[in-house]
Amino acid sequence: MHAETLWACDFISKRIWTKRGLRFAYFLFFIHLETRRVIVSPATCHPDAAWVDEQAKLFCHQAIAIGLPAKILIRDRDRKFSGGVDQVLADEGVLVKRLTPVSPNLNAYAERWAQSVQHECLNHFVILGLRHMTYLIREYTDYYNTLRPHQSKGNVPLTGTGPPPQRPLSDTHQVGCEERLGGLLRHYYRVAA
Repeated sequence: MHAETLWACDFISKRIWTKRGLRFAYFLFFIHLETRRVIVSPATCHPDAAWVDEQAKLFCHQAIAIGLPAKILIRDRDRKFSGGVDQVLADEGVLVKRLTPVSPNLNAYAERWAQSVQHECLNHFVILGLRHMTYLIREYTDYYNTLRPHQSKGNVPLTGTGPPPQRPLSDTHQVGCEERLGGLLRHYYRVAA
């Protein structure tokens, strides 16, 4: 019923190499349940209350900018959401619904996106610092939002601009490839004649 205004959020953590050795880095992501569009935060090693509050406020502005304003946000009961994040979101006009404890199935779209970014991107790299992790996350998210076909959306990208139905390729047609992250993420397309 509320899919067009419903967002979900969660944290993802990954061990990265820093000047101080191995550390856990975190980023916060938000996923729109109807369109599956994703907004991500930059990575941090210290997801304290002030950082989470700032990311929540930035998310609200970014959601409005892409034409998908948030009215309802579901989240788990992670302690990193302590502090005034619910109040920050309420001040922006967003109703926050906290999920019951130990219920990942209630946040299935967020959990599935977290698995996608881990398996399709982060697990393929030795991450060297926060800037590197932020770069990887942003590249994957841009690919996910604009180029990656989604089965639940008719095998077209989330932008809805899939290729028009075409005849099978002949020997005269050429196929181009756009690569990201050193060829890990690929998008194939027909080269215009």
